[in-house]
Amino acid sequence: MINIELLNIEDTELVQEYSDLIMEVMNEFNKEEIDGFQIWFASVEGVTTRKEMDCTGFNTVQFIAKSNGSIIGALEVEDMNHIQSFFVKKEFQNKGVGRQLYNHSLNYFSENGFDVKYYSVYASDYAIGFYKKLGFSGEGKHLTLMREDAKEQRLAA
Repeated sequence: MINIELLNIEDTELVQEYSDLIMEVMNEFNKEEIDGFQIWFASVEGVTTRKEMDCTGFNTVQFIAKSNGSIIGALEVEDMNHIQSFFVKKEFQNKGVGRQLYNHSLNYFSENGFDVKYYSVYASDYAIGFYKKLGFSGEGKHLTLMREDAKEQRLAA
């Protein structure tokens, strides 16, 4: 069973596990793209700094997927419309974990009174296919997913 929850940055062990997951998946699939910024981004300092910069509580939301008490996936959404990071452990890929994280994020924002019209992402080469399966479109690494209801509203205008 997969449980989706918010990352509690007060739980230092959980934040370390989140950081370790990001580094593990980056090393597995994006090794050639890793630079100093990505290393900092994945670090405990990077994870907590992004969250501590929030003023509204919604600028950066970090979701985690857990199985048997361990983090197996992470999705970080900035400003309710930009996927900052999205990682799933190799052994859990192609099993619906990413889709569960994605759907949970949309439900979370909706339940908190925010209507997400689109998500954008700057995808790693490895992840482009996954995003396209979710319905994202675009050229190269810059991809956008416009929610169907938002597309209809835009076309009607």
